Amino acid sequence: MTLNPINLEVAQKWAEKWNNDVNILKGIKAFKIPGKNITALMNQPGTVDIRTYLAVKDNNEPTVLVVGVDANGNDMIDPAKGFHIYDFAEPCPSCCNNGPSHINRL
Repeated sequence: MTLNPINLEVAQKWAEKWNNDVNILKGIKAFKIPGKNITALMNQPGTVDIRTYLAVKDNNEPTVLVVGVDANGNDMIDPAKGFHIYDFAEPCPSCCNNGPSHINRL
């Protein structure tokens, strides 16, 4: 499994970069998130949902940061308890649909 946790400061920096750089969206069609990582995140005690945050890594690659969400709708971010922010999305065009897409036909 490749959950790839990152710390809050890095997540905040990457999310801010997304919010401040509209050009980063150029050419991005989708993100693939491995099912095994979603399953692992959903298996964390207390996780009832998943929230994603759009972000841009230091190398200018767009990504989606993922956190578990508890029953009260709160992000579950507490490394001491094993609740992390994860970066495991793969952007398209570098990781696109192999067959015909019914959503994005470009």
